[in-house]
Amino acid sequence: MWKLLRGLVSLISGIAIAIAFLAAGGVIAVRYIVTQIATAPPRPSFANDPKPGAVVTPPPPPSSAVAPAPVLPPPSPLPPGAYRARVTQPIGLVLRSTPNRSGARLGSVDYNDRVIVLGDSPDRRWQRVRLGESGPEGWVRSGNTRRLD
Repeated sequence: MWKLLRGLVSLISGIAIAIAFLAAGGVIAVRYIVTQIATAPPRPSFANDPKPGAVVTPPPPPSSAVAPAPVLPPPSPLPPGAYRARVTQPIGLVLRSTPNRSGARLGSVDYNDRVIVLGDSPDRRWQRVRLGESGPEGWVRSGNTRRLD
């Protein structure tokens, strides 16, 4: 009976030692791989890089003379009933030649661009706009601009 018990204990302890060796080997292998992955590769050098120990001279400070701000001409007066607006549609607007979807595309107006709203169509579904002070004029869908004045 004792001989059988001693053989069973030897078997279990042998299996436990084998599992411990496998676990230790796995931990060592994982740590090695993680260390290799985690370290940054050496910095590449290029022909135009400054040489080590080279002194880089800072650029001279800007002159203390302040350039005068450019004088902008005052905006031209708007036609009666017109007002300045900003595009609120995030995808922008399509500028059309007539107040309907089948009108020819004249261009586009980006989000947050300023336009001058010149008037509305009779059904108030379209707005006649001008891009900038002297830009092209066309029609855009109503409800996509916010009045600035």
